[in-house]
Amino acid sequence: MIALAYINGIVAARRIEDFATSLQVAPNRTDMSAPKRHLYLVLEDWEQGYTIRKIDVDSFEAAGASDGAGLDSMDPAPLPDPPVFRVEAEHGHAALFTAVGTRILAVHRSAGAGVPVFDTATLALAVAPHPPPGDALVYCPTLVAVGGDRVYGLDCASYGDRAPRRFEALHAPAPPRRRQWSWSAVPAPPPFNPLFVACHAVHPDGRTVFFSVDVDPLGPAKKQSSGTFSFDTKRLEWNYHGGWMLPFRGQAHFDGELNAWVGLGGGGHGDAGVDSHVHVCCCDVVAPGRSRNKPPPPATLKLGAELLFCDDKKRHVGAALVYLGESRFCLLECVKAKAGKTKKNQEQGSHLLHVTAFGLKYGRKGELTTAMRRRGRSYVVPEEAANILGNPVAFWL
Repeated sequence: MIALAYINGIVAARRIEDFATSLQVAPNRTDMSAPKRHLYLVLEDWEQGYTIRKIDVDSFEAAGASDGAGLDSMDPAPLPDPPVFRVEAEHGHAALFTAVGTRILAVHRSAGAGVPVFDTATLALAVAPHPPPGDALVYCPTLVAVGGDRVYGLDCASYGDRAPRRFEALHAPAPPRRRQWSWSAVPAPPPFNPLFVACHAVHPDGRTVFFSVDVDPLGPAKKQSSGTFSFDTKRLEWNYHGGWMLPFRGQAHFDGELNAWVGLGGGGHGDAGVDSHVHVCCCDVVAPGRSRNKPPPPATLKLGAELLFCDDKKRHVGAALVYLGESRFCLLECVKAKAGKTKKNQEQGSHLLHVTAFGLKYGRKGELTTAMRRRGRSYVVPEEAANILGNPVAFWL
């Protein structure tokens, strides 16, 4: 009887896997005992600061058309309400939100007595100290979470060659040795102006962070050069890898199954000033550490025929890519609503947020392609929140 039950269990499992394959949906390999994760979206739709909305990606419907127009055929939904929580802080600085582990942090100077830290797992609220006094992380910092317990922040007061550069680290509590959040200055300032960081990616070794720096040769920092650098958070050591750039904008994510960094590339501005050439792409992971011979730029693959973005590029406002794990991603694209879509939409706002969940894999010829049926939902964006969605901010926690 035990052997028969075991065989029946195998047959049932195979049938489930075959059924998933027939639907072109990757079987869920996630541990069923793990808590369910959600997409947390940062919006500037509150007069006193920001709201964070919780989106259930698993409830999305099939996105439909394969030309990027599938979500446009759906009736847009209102954003989840009420928000999970609100943060009182100065508008225009959504990039100062970051996440580490299961916690969302708002590194705003105007956010009260300290940095609010909201734990999405326990719903507990903690307060970390503000960055050190002075001009640390008050201009346009790049924030990078590393190791699940640290956030590194790079910033600079101006674009000039001699402007002081700040490099700070925020450490999460680690009882019994460290019971509170704490800041420390990193004694290895970056060899470039942080205001010119175009993209960054954490290496799969969990300790090295790569930065590509794009310097305007005619600007105030003309003495600096563009290129790619890495920082070893253990050795506190910077390395220069060459005058080439990683093919991303913003944050890229490492995926073990693809064995590559994945992110959004492009971002050229057209005559109308809109981001008209954004695409999903991946590239080989660059080896960390020093090398006598500077490595060449990593090979890059671009997602081709299967468009994920709105097919009307003139409506595109901005986009972000969130990593869901196991070669699964979530694309957030803010678009202008079609004229005359519905009277209700026109009253609520002139912009929509398309959220699409999808998988990636390599095709038979080694090309980058989607791996599962895309699912998505379109949301009506409040008019007051549309101005920050040129660079949407969201976290998978």
